[in-house]
Amino acid sequence: MSVDRSVAGERLAHTLAQITDRTGTVVVGIPKGGALVGATVALGLGVAYECVPVCRIGVPCFPELTLGAIDPDGFATVDPHTQLTRYELTRSRGELAQHLRSETDRCRGGREFVDLEGRNVIVVDDMAETYLVAQSAAEYMRRHGASRVVFASPVGSDDAMPRLRELYDDVVVGRVVPRTAVLSFYSGELPSEEEIHECMGRAWDASPAAG
Repeated sequence: MSVDRSVAGERLAHTLAQITDRTGTVVVGIPKGGALVGATVALGLGVAYECVPVCRIGVPCFPELTLGAIDPDGFATVDPHTQLTRYELTRSRGELAQHLRSETDRCRGGREFVDLEGRNVIVVDDMAETYLVAQSAAEYMRRHGASRVVFASPVGSDDAMPRLRELYDDVVVGRVVPRTAVLSFYSGELPSEEEIHECMGRAWDASPAAG
């Protein structure tokens, strides 16, 4: 049954509330859809919220296919089976690194980044079609000092699950489906940027770290 991302986030928060120690926890949303789901989860759990724009890298000429992901530090996670040349990869990384810098500034506004050092971090994305974005996010969180990293999403593919369990201390996925069914999990279009930013702002303002 298809749902919208806000409802999916509320359900995910309910599940996480049963199994997660909230002390010192930070929920980190991955834009775009994961930023909205993550903000909803943070509001539901009453914990700190953060947004880290890890971006998917599409295959040149076939952007719907995922080659890897890049984080705000400029580190790329790439499918080990890719046949792309060094030039193609370097060009893709440079373009996306610039995009990520702009995205970070636009989403955050004047707010300070939540310190991840020694914190329990729940990385939230709206879906896990492959493991590559989640891997990039996990490496970023650990590089910035997170002590424990959990991945959570309303839906993930059965192909991605084994690797996710290797990458994270725990994995909470509401529904596991074939990879071809992941994109049809949600009803309607992705919410507008204004709607996403409004929800993110509410989560940031309600964050214990903001007070």
